[in-house]
Amino acid sequence: SIDSFSITQPLDPLGTRFLRGRIAHDGVNISKNQLDLTWAQVSAQVISVYSQILALEKALDVARENLETTRQFFTQVDTRFQSGSAPKSEVMRAKIETSRAENDLLIVEKDLKVFKGEMNLLLGHMVETEFSLSDSLSYEPLQIEYAGLIEKALGQRPDAQIEKTLLSSKKKGFWSAILKTFLPQMAIGVERTTTDIENDTAILLSASYPFWGFNLGQVKEAKAEKDKQKIRLEAFKRRVGLEVYQAFLEAELADKLVVLQKKALDEANELLKQVTVQYEEGELAFLNYLENIRTIKETRLAYYNALKNYQEKVTSLERSFQKAPIPKGEMK
Repeated sequence: SIDSFSITQPLDPLGTRFLRGRIAHDGVNISKNQLDLTWAQVSAQVISVYSQILALEKALDVARENLETTRQFFTQVDTRFQSGSAPKSEVMRAKIETSRAENDLLIVEKDLKVFKGEMNLLLGHMVETEFSLSDSLSYEPLQIEYAGLIEKALGQRPDAQIEKTLLSSKKKGFWSAILKTFLPQMAIGVERTTTDIENDTAILLSASYPFWGFNLGQVKEAKAEKDKQKIRLEAFKRRVGLEVYQAFLEAELADKLVVLQKKALDEANELLKQVTVQYEEGELAFLNYLENIRTIKETRLAYYNALKNYQEKVTSLERSFQKAPIPKGEMK
């Protein structure tokens, strides 16, 4: 009688095992960058809420200043009424303006509490937990230069690293398909044969070759995937370039607008002194005084909005080229 059994182990074509390992390594890097991308999105949310709190604290200061100005306005009108130099209707108009300013203050106080509660939720605290920021909304000239920003964005952003790693992985997959086409599929094994008179052991070597079609279908598919990812990466680079360029232009414009609004604010503060004196001395009519007070209040709000817009644009610019921007300042 003859008993025979064999054990074989397929072997990958030369070089494909190494490429498969590198593709797996690329997959690990993609996962890490996806984690960084998620963290960047979480960080952006925290920065957004943090910035809103800074802006609302500045808005609160503006609302208080406007209320103080309006109360001074009411005092001036009431003084003239008590002396018989102004009608009762002017006092009533002044009271209405004061009530509006008080309403504006209450709304800002409410909005500030809401965003502080949202920040507490992000940090895992009770929504009512009190805290203050060591930072404040203030103007600092734009320090970021445009030169080199696009290269920095493509070198730091997690989504850029993902696209580049995907292309690297597709290239390895393409070369793996080529090696499988031109190199045979090897196998090694052992065969044991037992007869009545002898026992025989043999080492088996085998090779299979894809003569039918030469595996060209897989090569074409791998090449198409590689070319598609290459086109996608180039499109991504152009999109990032536009995003960075637009963010820089918007930050640059916001910087100029803050400077202009600051000049207008200084002029408005000087105007307040002048119209107050003119009204006290009877040189300025009530409606003109009221209109100037409103202009001063609007100018203060315009400067606040310019500051808020500038901060938002600078944050967007930083986010366009950084890995994960970190909030500036501290919470106490």
